Amino acid sequence: MAGASRRARGARPDPPAGRGGGGPDPAGRVVAVGPRRSCAHRRPRPRQARARLEPRAEPRVLPDPGRSGRLVARLRSRSDPGAAGRAPPPAGIDPRGSPPGRPLRRLRPSRRLHRFRSLPAPGRARSGPVGRLPADRGGRPGLGPGGAGPGPVPFNCPLRRIRIGWPRAARPVSRGERRTTHDGRPRSMAPTSIYNIVVGTAGHIDHGKSAIVRRLTGIDPDRLPEERERGMTIDLGFAPYVLRDGRKVGLIDVPGHERFIKNMVAGATSIDLVLLVIAADDGIMPQTREHLHIMTLLGLRRGLVVLNKIDLVDRDLVELVAEEVRGFVKGTFLEGSPVVPVSAATGEGFDRLRETLEAMVQATPPREVEGVFRMPIQRVFSAKGHGTIVTGVPLSGRASLGDVLEILPPGQKGRVRGLQAYKGDVVEVRAGHSSAINLADVDHTQVRRGDVAAAPGYFRAARCVDARFRYQPGGMPGGGAEGRPLRHLAAVRLHVGTTEGVGTVVLLDRDVLRPGEEAFVQFRLEEPVVVGAGDYFVVRLQSPMWTIGGGRVLGASDIRRRRKRPEALAELAAAAEGLDRPEARAEAALRRLGVRPATLEAWGLEAQEPPARIAAFSRALQAGGRLVALAEGRKLIHVENLAQARGTVAEALARYHRQQPLRLGLDRSTLRAASGLDPDVFEAALHAALVAGAVRESVAAGGERLLHRADFAPRLAREEEEMAQVIEQALREGRFAPPTRKELQARFPKAPTDRVDRVIRLLCDRGAVVLLPGDLLFHREALDAAQQLLVDAIRSKGPLESAAFRDLLGTSRRYIIPLLEYFDAAGLTVREGNVRRLRTREGGIPGAGA
Repeated sequence: MAGASRRARGARPDPPAGRGGGGPDPAGRVVAVGPRRSCAHRRPRPRQARARLEPRAEPRVLPDPGRSGRLVARLRSRSDPGAAGRAPPPAGIDPRGSPPGRPLRRLRPSRRLHRFRSLPAPGRARSGPVGRLPADRGGRPGLGPGGAGPGPVPFNCPLRRIRIGWPRAARPVSRGERRTTHDGRPRSMAPTSIYNIVVGTAGHIDHGKSAIVRRLTGIDPDRLPEERERGMTIDLGFAPYVLRDGRKVGLIDVPGHERFIKNMVAGATSIDLVLLVIAADDGIMPQTREHLHIMTLLGLRRGLVVLNKIDLVDRDLVELVAEEVRGFVKGTFLEGSPVVPVSAATGEGFDRLRETLEAMVQATPPREVEGVFRMPIQRVFSAKGHGTIVTGVPLSGRASLGDVLEILPPGQKGRVRGLQAYKGDVVEVRAGHSSAINLADVDHTQVRRGDVAAAPGYFRAARCVDARFRYQPGGMPGGGAEGRPLRHLAAVRLHVGTTEGVGTVVLLDRDVLRPGEEAFVQFRLEEPVVVGAGDYFVVRLQSPMWTIGGGRVLGASDIRRRRKRPEALAELAAAAEGLDRPEARAEAALRRLGVRPATLEAWGLEAQEPPARIAAFSRALQAGGRLVALAEGRKLIHVENLAQARGTVAEALARYHRQQPLRLGLDRSTLRAASGLDPDVFEAALHAALVAGAVRESVAAGGERLLHRADFAPRLAREEEEMAQVIEQALREGRFAPPTRKELQARFPKAPTDRVDRVIRLLCDRGAVVLLPGDLLFHREALDAAQQLLVDAIRSKGPLESAAFRDLLGTSRRYIIPLLEYFDAAGLTVREGNVRRLRTREGGIPGAGA
């Protein structure tokens, strides 16, 4: 009946009985699965070595597969009606038919079940396996957060494979129904179930950092086989710690060996609270000192000391070591912090450690999540069926499903297709979450540790990093080494985020930096890095690899700064003052844009702040008078940049005055082109310059409005002044029939024609000479006399013909027509046919009659 009902719905019939075998036991657990069928259409591929287990005499019981697994088991039992009443196998026989002494084979689900249309196609991920070996017993690793959560095989396992689990149930799970995996974990977590801070360990090798993490979380942070074989942490380990209220915080386990300080710093840059682990039987060791030094340089302010291995020493010695530790941390950020004696081997003291840790976690403020998303990448790998996966701890902002992120420096962009935090699916990852991000359209071979996943457009890779650096070589071994000065262009390694940049340090204000001193520096690196203003960094020498100091990033670019420049040092000092004030950083970013007007979007990209915060900063700066809005608020410019633009206008005029000393000035359009400013910025800067009196606007003889510096007046040389007097006298004498330009140039046969033209232009600018249409030159006195005669004649006789005006002036038509056209253009007269009449007063023309 079951097969018939499915055929009626269009599904394929049940598989024949006797082929599947097995079903749920009375407890609802799967005890057997069917044999695997061959698939000829699938290309053969090499398989990993299967786990070999010890033989068993009793049937193997697998964990609860979850709701969808039980559904599959019921479907199998229907395909074999006799399975429900079949007697259990005899003792010593495995339910799959393997006799004692033969190793169990790795189980795989039967592909016959994928023929049912009521179930999804194979390949859709599910959290729990059915009929498979667990991951820690040879099975494929499960999908978990990249090194950010529990599980025998982390999400970013070196195998780089993700299990293709059983298909989900056909019926969708309701919103109110809890969705869990086979081991009871929720399939997804809300961001509020995670307290977004990260706790990290620090300390010397073999002092028990990994053992403490394992005791606190139940998870072994050493994920690499080499780590487990050698008993030494090599790379970063991750595990979630569950607080009493159910929220989770991340725990990072860092390597303690001096050879792996690079990996240690990559993890320490994400830590908000540190557990400094010191073994009671060893005491304070070299890496204990160096790790504490590095944590101090990275700006940590909270932590506690864990005195481990107290089971190996007497109680009196524990008290002596604890007193020594208190003296050791005196003067550091751990001064006055609790010193908790524990034994990771026996569990002694862990109740107090949990209480202390919980109290300190609750007192630690969470990371800021309102900024722009940025996550230094700690691990990257490719998982079959999922693509590229990057893991790390976001430093700021949040990212959601469907967002587009940019991988820098490679510049690849990809869409977020999956998110996990602490081995749970989430719809959003935030700053302080140990996160795994599945990205589409990103080639994992082009991504590596040290790259950054960020919101597009806000960050850029650069080879020059400006910083405030404190030279504090506390990690150098030997008494005399700590007193060595740091010289200009020393070869160093810059550790910031998860990257290590190799290059040189440029001392911008001195030649030598002594221990304990601070200076503004620029790191010039061989490869570009991605940093943000305010990031903490650690500096080590290239050889020997000693930790010599640290500081904070002020900015990054590809511009090599010149040394000992007061203006550059002042700019860096202003940037350093605003590191902990977002509004000050945003204002500094607006100043960096210079005289270019900025939109809110462009300003946000430069300041690395989201639009909402930039809008709030804009309102505050406008209220304080430090921001000017242009073009109805569409463009913004800082008042200091507007003052710079005003200086640019004045400099453009000064440059023109030097090139053309006989010209009065420039019109607005020509001056704007010469300044190179945005039109809106030019108008605002010119208005400010006119109000301040630095620039003046004058009306030339032809009515043209010219701009010039207030302290400028055209001045002629002695010879040129004599030429001007000759030209002016010739035009006076010519009166209504003046000489032409060529005739004037002929009066000075030894002078270049362009020099004569410059003198004529100066006379025009002064108003002594007027240029008429047809390149005719009239003296101002003759032009005023002709105007008065024309007005009197029209008032007395009415409209006047051009011939009558010619006879009135006693000149020729060659001069009369340009004169009348000039008066028409000036608004004195208006032409009607062949006669001219005066304009009315409504035109506002000076000298016009009624």
